[in-house]
Amino acid sequence: MKLLGPGETQADRLASYRATHRPSEARGWTYHTAGAAPETLLLLPGGLRDAETLFCLITAFSGEYRVIAPTYPAVSTLAEAVSGVEAVLDAEGVPVVHAAWGTSLGGFVLQALLRAVPGRIRNAVLANTTTPEGWGRDLPARSARLERMRAMPEPDLLTLIRRQAATASAAGPFWTGYLGEIAERDTKAHQIAMAELALDFCRQSYTAGDLGGWAGRLMLIESADDMGMDAEARRLLRAMYPEAALHRFRDGGHAPLAARPDEYVLVMASFLRSCRA
Repeated sequence: MKLLGPGETQADRLASYRATHRPSEARGWTYHTAGAAPETLLLLPGGLRDAETLFCLITAFSGEYRVIAPTYPAVSTLAEAVSGVEAVLDAEGVPVVHAAWGTSLGGFVLQALLRAVPGRIRNAVLANTTTPEGWGRDLPARSARLERMRAMPEPDLLTLIRRQAATASAAGPFWTGYLGEIAERDTKAHQIAMAELALDFCRQSYTAGDLGGWAGRLMLIESADDMGMDAEARRLLRAMYPEAALHRFRDGGHAPLAARPDEYVLVMASFLRSCRA
């Protein structure tokens, strides 16, 4: 586990990461890898979809795990997302991951994976996410938003995404600028696909008993001030997985990893150690 060093900033860590990491490709998916340990940690990003946004976790755990983090292409269904993640794992020769982590929309994908291929995931962390019911409570409004996205010129849409990402992160100027950069280099087609993927998640009929035969450990991570997943969305996730461990950040908004990176890494490390016990 590698925390920020004395005087090291997130900007320093990102610059170092960019200098030493290059994405790989499998069946139209790009992904980042780091480390060579026997056990694999799978990281699934949120709606900004870019694996590089997880550089904090990738660098923190690459000494103890083989870390794999995909970037989502323009996939609009969970079936496509599951198939793509499996293709990445197959390309890397990984039949089973020690643990998988998914944040926000990545949590949607991870819940689909746990139901489609539970044997490939030993343990899991669902972070700042919710259930199909939780995301679908205002389905008409989300559908209307998708139609507005389709009608917007690409520059206007990406500006909107950038502003939303900066507001949700609540993590200071570095992350505001960096997430803005990520949004600026995205495309309208990809962001529409991510919105369609989220709507597909709303259509799923998941129940608390779906994972009855899965023997892994599960942790939920949430923030008390998460504007992206409100109190009811968080409650519904806890109700879906009542046996899961829970860590609640008192603040950090929708991206506590960005707001409290070292604390977040320590929480993750503690859970991953418990999975080996």
